[in-house]
Amino acid sequence: TNEKRREEKHGKLRANLLTAILPTARYPQAAHRRYIINLMQRFDLCFPAEGENDVFIVSDLLVDKTPDLSAWDAKACVVFRYDYPVLPHGILPRFISKTHTMSDDKDRWRSGVVVVKDGAEALVRADYDTNVVEIWVRGGHKDARRALLTIIRCKFDEIHGRFKELNPGESVAVPGFDHRVTTAR
Repeated sequence: TNEKRREEKHGKLRANLLTAILPTARYPQAAHRRYIINLMQRFDLCFPAEGENDVFIVSDLLVDKTPDLSAWDAKACVVFRYDYPVLPHGILPRFISKTHTMSDDKDRWRSGVVVVKDGAEALVRADYDTNVVEIWVRGGHKDARRALLTIIRCKFDEIHGRFKELNPGESVAVPGFDHRVTTAR
């Protein structure tokens, strides 16, 4: 099945396979195929696969199965949350593409990713049923956690800028507590 093939490939697309995918009459030359890849990268739809030549990962083709996240405890993390009126399906794949260098050798799946920087790590995942993206940040020094959350929020700000009138609500949970504090924009 297509889903099984997708899981086997882990979202990978070999540039030379575009010859078989794209109509040759319309895209006859390798330069045209390269243009398509460059365009996909420009719109954060794919990124180069680490350590592989002419192979790209298409974030929206990553496996749809959430990995085991039992080691993550929300009470031990700073939890930041975006609440959307409607969560567009392109938000998380774009975020994964924008931050791909921070998630090499970490879990990536269609609706989530683990990113790391300076000893801090963050679990970023979307729940399309509740229209929420949650960011759980842990580890490292508090300045490293704060810096990582700032980077993540800046990437989301860039993505949100491409969607007219998205305006998600923002809130943060204090570590060790279940209540949330809404942040002003």
